[in-house]
Amino acid sequence: MRVTFNFQTRIVLLFTLLFVSVQTFTIVTIYQVYQKNVIEQVSQNLTYSGRIFDRLLRGRGERMAAEVAILSADYAFRSTISSGDAVTLRSALENLQLRIHAQRAIYIELNGQVTADTQLNFEKSAFPFQNALEKAENDGRSVTFALINGHPHVLVTVPVLAPIPIGWIAVATSVNDRFVEQFKRLSPSALEITIAERLPQELRLLATTLAQQEHANLLRPNVFENPEAPREPILRTFPESRWLGLSYALPSAQQAQTIVVQLNIPLDIVLKPYSKIQYSAIALFGLGLVGVLLGGIAVARQVSQPVRQLAKAAQRVKDGDFSQPIVLRRQDELGRLAQSFNLMMQGIADREERIIHQLRHDTLTGLPNRLYLEEYMQTTQHEHGYALILVGLERFAEINSTLGHEFGDQLMQSVGKILQLSMPENAALAHFSGDEFALIIPMAYESKQLQQFASLIISAFDAPLNFGPATVDMSIHIGIVHSPNDGEDPKTLLRKADAALFVARRDGLHYHIYSDASNPCQPEALSLMGELRTGLETGQFTLYVQPQLDIKLNQVTHVECLIRWCHPERGLMPPDTFIPLAEQTGNIWKITAWVLQEAFRIRALWQEAGLQIKLALNLSAHDLQHEQLPKLLAELLNRYPVSSDDFILEITESAIMLDAEHALKILSALKAQGFKLSVDDFGTGYSSMAYLKKLPLSELKIDKTFVLNLADNLEDEVIVRSIIELGHNLGFNVVAEGLENALSFDKLAALRCDLVQGYWLSKPMPAEHFQQWMQRFSAESRAI
Repeated sequence: MRVTFNFQTRIVLLFTLLFVSVQTFTIVTIYQVYQKNVIEQVSQNLTYSGRIFDRLLRGRGERMAAEVAILSADYAFRSTISSGDAVTLRSALENLQLRIHAQRAIYIELNGQVTADTQLNFEKSAFPFQNALEKAENDGRSVTFALINGHPHVLVTVPVLAPIPIGWIAVATSVNDRFVEQFKRLSPSALEITIAERLPQELRLLATTLAQQEHANLLRPNVFENPEAPREPILRTFPESRWLGLSYALPSAQQAQTIVVQLNIPLDIVLKPYSKIQYSAIALFGLGLVGVLLGGIAVARQVSQPVRQLAKAAQRVKDGDFSQPIVLRRQDELGRLAQSFNLMMQGIADREERIIHQLRHDTLTGLPNRLYLEEYMQTTQHEHGYALILVGLERFAEINSTLGHEFGDQLMQSVGKILQLSMPENAALAHFSGDEFALIIPMAYESKQLQQFASLIISAFDAPLNFGPATVDMSIHIGIVHSPNDGEDPKTLLRKADAALFVARRDGLHYHIYSDASNPCQPEALSLMGELRTGLETGQFTLYVQPQLDIKLNQVTHVECLIRWCHPERGLMPPDTFIPLAEQTGNIWKITAWVLQEAFRIRALWQEAGLQIKLALNLSAHDLQHEQLPKLLAELLNRYPVSSDDFILEITESAIMLDAEHALKILSALKAQGFKLSVDDFGTGYSSMAYLKKLPLSELKIDKTFVLNLADNLEDEVIVRSIIELGHNLGFNVVAEGLENALSFDKLAALRCDLVQGYWLSKPMPAEHFQQWMQRFSAESRAI
């Protein structure tokens, strides 16, 4: 688990760590320095004590040697030696022993044999301390150390001269615990003295001032010996204590024996007086630490409090709250930082306000945009609900491409102003997309009132819009939904409003109020979208044809090709059911390619059978936008033995006017390939005479709405007559579709219409049935 600290805690910790580090370094350094000094001083004392102890031992031996030398020069003593009487000699030695306070006196012959011994141990035997004799022989006397009866002694050996050596006198005095204790009391420091015999594996204690518990650590061979620097103090650390010791060997009276002296000083006892200094330093350290903590907390609060204020302000800025400036009454760097932060916060607030306004408003019209509209619909509550009215401009793309984008921008701004003037006071207006606006009007659902609002908006565009030298007649389509009747979710309402606008545009209506029945995006329609691709891939589509009669020849010379979907579950489906879906899903080009290929195949079969019939094929607005259309037709002409003159390509007015410039480019390419071009549903669109004159057409097809009631409606007759005369004056053939009765046929004949088609002549039929129908029709015509 990771531990985190706030800013104030970090400052206090920083101060504390710095103080602890510095003080610890100082205390440790001081402790090491005075410990080093103490050790050096103790080492000097130890060395000095070693010299004193050595001189004391040797001085005692020298004094004894001087007194023995005086005795050995006494004539009476030499006479006693010459008499050879051991008892008399022993008595003389005892007097010597008493006079010099020795524990033993021995007379040795020149051959090394003991003649007399005050302790009787060595009489009539060889003197065991040959080193003492050899040294006395070389130096005139010797002071050595020997173990006698297991106890350490100072052994003084002096020759007896008469005037040449005639023997040796050896005097021994004991070096015991009492002796070393006396020396310890004379020592100014806590000196511990040990005399021991060095054995191969251990030191055998002879005399010591050490306590019993220290024997195990200090009475070990070489524990305080340094062969590289003899008689130098050495520091030794044990689990319970530390000692500074000096060890050296005494001159031995016997080759096989080594007697060592250890001088030890316990360092902990020597350093004990300095513990007060250490405790004082620790106390000062504690007091200083408390002071640092209190001071650090005070400083940290001074620093962290404005930092916390800045952090809270930053969090408010993150959350979009710029209303609370930082109030920090101080003139230092933090105060200036707070002032700068306030200025920055105000700048961000101003910029964010501009950004939010730009994000939610259209830069061209200044109106709220779609994002604002969705948020408004999401947050605004109306007691009786509200109507969402989607207004779509007609021919805006044509106007924009013809008169320029600058003119289109002015037009869009003018439309926004017109809608603002036309809407109720409590309504909200937004620029929804490129050529669409949206209004939200709080109201209860009333069909008549919705219609009145729609009519009011439509009437606002009755008058032409003037822009200097240019005048534009602008028409609109409206889609209407109501919340909560049609839904409450903004996305659902917008989708349904878009569907209502789509229906209005598709059906040429000024407005359309949404209903589930008219929704092109119903679940059933959505299901068909998924099944459409499968139908194309599995051959579920078939080609139907409807005959067209040449009135002058009284012969069927043309047929219009119509696609049908033989759905495995829904049965035979007309194109009005699935063509709009194909246009929405992007599959219309696949359908067009299939119809063209099937029509070319059938035309080749009919030509082989001797049937000379021209085929009229429908192209959608999307097909005119497809660059591959001329290429596909060229490939079909190469594949099948047919002529381009045998086909008439029908395009609706609205498809041409959607993008007139591009449509003209494609139509010119098709004309160059030899195809005849026809305007389908003529009279229902908004094509201008200027564009009609430019288009490479050969035929006009009157919409069935003007033909169905031709026999009974004088206005329809006037419109049909005008279209026929216009077409003939422009050099076009004229086709009337929707022929339902003989009276209408007679009127069309009287008006000199070129071709007719409709149920009066024949319903659409499968293409494979047309040859049989044609045979029957020809036979009936001949019979008449």
